[in-house]
Amino acid sequence: MNLLKSPFHPLGKAPGNTVGPRSAGFTRADLLTLLGLLGLIMLIHRPVQANSRSAGQTVTCLNNLRRLTLAWLAYAEDYSGRLPGNTDDGSTAGLNWVGGNVTSSPADSSVALLIDKRYAQLGPYTRDAAIYRCPADPSTTRVGSVTVPRVRSYSMNGAVGSNGYKAGAAAPVDGAWLDGNHNHVANKTWRTFGNLTSIIEPPPAKLFVFITEDEYSINDGCFAMAMTEPPKMIDWPETRHDYQGTLSYADGRAEAHRWQDLRTRVAYGQVGSQIMPDNQDLRWLQARTSAPVR
Repeated sequence: MNLLKSPFHPLGKAPGNTVGPRSAGFTRADLLTLLGLLGLIMLIHRPVQANSRSAGQTVTCLNNLRRLTLAWLAYAEDYSGRLPGNTDDGSTAGLNWVGGNVTSSPADSSVALLIDKRYAQLGPYTRDAAIYRCPADPSTTRVGSVTVPRVRSYSMNGAVGSNGYKAGAAAPVDGAWLDGNHNHVANKTWRTFGNLTSIIEPPPAKLFVFITEDEYSINDGCFAMAMTEPPKMIDWPETRHDYQGTLSYADGRAEAHRWQDLRTRVAYGQVGSQIMPDNQDLRWLQARTSAPVR
């Protein structure tokens, strides 16, 4: 007896016979429908991924700014309240918080000008070149035949810092651009801050120290602001974080601030001094940059 053909065989049928109707494969219409659904899912998921990446970059940027500001405070503690240098000349002589001008080689790719104490006063307090660059900064430079990220995205408030060229343990910077013409002298019209005890107006919680600068605007380590009316853009803040800027304050905290005026964004790489009447973003920055000498 052939058990395979027996009705007692577990399959109940001889091999080769079907149990029911033959199962049909995917039709062309089924496949097109499936691909359409997958495409829709990807379209929905992509903005979520982008938003998550952008939020992560903002968090990292703010952490960088906090660490730089803690280093700035640690330096002041070691030097009896004196703040790191911040003249707007891109000096590499160790007179400023950071050395060089990142629009020129080798400062655009030199880690030494960030963390080597021979060139940068904050170097021994940070020791990590990565915290000088915003993760959303797209700027690059060439080292020989290799393209590499530019090393620095942050600048210091031009009204903040000591002046290594002047006598006095805590001689403040001139804040040359505060008058809008690069002629301001320290504490002549607007307050400048060479030591911690001088930070009274604005108070520490409202005086910004570091700011993320637009990649087309950044050069030396000093962020130039004019306190004049109408407002005038000298250096340009970055707007990469969903049209927000990131900055830190003298009390050690950091924040992301959403810009309101579309003129605050650098258009087609065009930077330089521009008068911008009624730009609320500039007025917001002015209130956190300095105050009139009374």
